[in-house]
Amino acid sequence: MSRRDWGFLYRGDALVSACDDRIAYHTARLAWWEAERDRAEADFRETGIEFRDREMTSGHRVDPVFDPEKQRRLGECREKVRSHTDDVREFRCYRAGLSLDSSRDRNFTCTADDIAWLGLGDSDEMEEAS
Repeated sequence: MSRRDWGFLYRGDALVSACDDRIAYHTARLAWWEAERDRAEADFRETGIEFRDREMTSGHRVDPVFDPEKQRRLGECREKVRSHTDDVREFRCYRAGLSLDSSRDRNFTCTADDIAWLGLGDSDEMEEAS
């Protein structure tokens, strides 16, 4: 039997608990990245833009020059906020479905990828499916 064909039984309430753990993790990371984004935005506004005067035959113009490192950091922070927001939303959806009374006592067959995704790898509640 191929490893891809392996299945493991988990009760719905164990999956709800795993979703709660993932929601807490991504919520904490989201808060951290939001604070980082706020700092990066403030830093970018204060020192990330330089204005250079250019003399021209018809007068002069002012060109903004952006600090690429600060611009990159701001982009990274914004992407992490988006990613963790999406993860929180996704795990809340799964939790809502698994929280139904009919799902809590039911066994679900999970693959190794499901176990890793839910962070269940160290759980003692795993039984190999028949």
